[in-house]
Amino acid sequence: MDNALPVRDVVYRECSPPEHGLVATRRDSRTPSAAAVRGGEHKNPAKRPRPFASFAFRTADKRERAASALPIGRPPAVKAIAIGRSRVRATVFVNGLCGEGCRVVELAMSLSLSGGVYRRILTHLPHEVSFAVAYGSGVFQQQGRAADASSANTMLDFVLAVDNPLTWHTANLKSNPKHYSALRWLGPRQVVHLQDKYGAHVYYNTLVPCEGRTIKYGVISTKNLIDDLIHWKTMYISGRLHKPVKVLKQSSDSRLEAALLSNLKSAINCAFLMLPESFNEEELYLAITRLSYAGDFRMTVGEDRSKVENIVKPNVEHFRRLYARLLHENPHVVFKQTQGKLELDKSMESQFLQLMSLPRTLQQQVTLLVDPPGRNRDVEEVLLQVAQNPDCGSLVLQGIVQIVKSSSLSQSIKGIATAGLLKSIKYSATKLGKMLKGFSNKTK
Repeated sequence: MDNALPVRDVVYRECSPPEHGLVATRRDSRTPSAAAVRGGEHKNPAKRPRPFASFAFRTADKRERAASALPIGRPPAVKAIAIGRSRVRATVFVNGLCGEGCRVVELAMSLSLSGGVYRRILTHLPHEVSFAVAYGSGVFQQQGRAADASSANTMLDFVLAVDNPLTWHTANLKSNPKHYSALRWLGPRQVVHLQDKYGAHVYYNTLVPCEGRTIKYGVISTKNLIDDLIHWKTMYISGRLHKPVKVLKQSSDSRLEAALLSNLKSAINCAFLMLPESFNEEELYLAITRLSYAGDFRMTVGEDRSKVENIVKPNVEHFRRLYARLLHENPHVVFKQTQGKLELDKSMESQFLQLMSLPRTLQQQVTLLVDPPGRNRDVEEVLLQVAQNPDCGSLVLQGIVQIVKSSSLSQSIKGIATAGLLKSIKYSATKLGKMLKGFSNKTK
């Protein structure tokens, strides 16, 4: 054992919480031991969870040795101890390090049901974050391709809300200056000014290499995030949060929690105004997902035309987890969950109540469509008229188009400055490639 190369540190990769213990056994005389989580006694062994652990050893000769997880049995030469909810410390026999014997090491691994890679990426950024999510095709499967966060070719997308953008960008510019375009030379105050005053009030750094992946992350102030969630001023971030996302961090701010809930309720009521009396779950989730893409010029140039269907069809269960409780509580619909069917009250009274519950910015846009400037009628009076209009849903959609068109265009122009010209060209080329691939698949 004394001849073994000393293990200097353990590089955590991914891990799911073990039920009872961590075990290891020799897999090959030339490689480190394989490690796996093994459940203890279980009433039904066939249903025993089979989670996994994956990590790497870095030895004194500076060569990293991977140890893959295998759901294996408990070998004799194993000590497994102290399994906690979020951390595990286990003494494991590591066999065959570089073929020079074995060594007992202490492993301290952070555990996560999922999202380990996303949380590791966040550790590279300043920690003063009130809300953080990962979203997009790198997180959730889209039709035609699987979500694979472990692939270096998969872009991982993040949104971070911060209470103090100036403090956050000051720290990030110091620790990660290469994440920024040439705008970094203007200093943190100008970065924050560009973030808050233009586009959708979000600052994106894109095509950033991190943890062997390529990431894109947007930073928005908590104040502006709450405002967009409640009022749909831009529908840029609030629209992304209509769809399933992986929440990585959320503060205990009651205002933020209420705003997130309000955003989902608004999406439901808005979709109801565009749907018939009877429809199924998938049709509802398609209507909700279309909201944030209505009027987005990128859907004409730069995005796969089938994007909405690609998002919803493989992820109906994720949408259900997000919306099922709210649908059961909504007074305007009967949700027959076991059948996946919904029956909607399309009376004038019901539609008026739904219109009155819409975000303020959308109400204003609908009012402008029906009541030209100068008449100055009360919003409630105008919405009552809209509720009686057979084209009520179409008017609401036109209002959304006005919001999304403006914010998506201005944010895209802003993105050229925040990403830099070369990154913008590369990012746009990737998007165009996806659009052409989607068109090609449709014509086959």
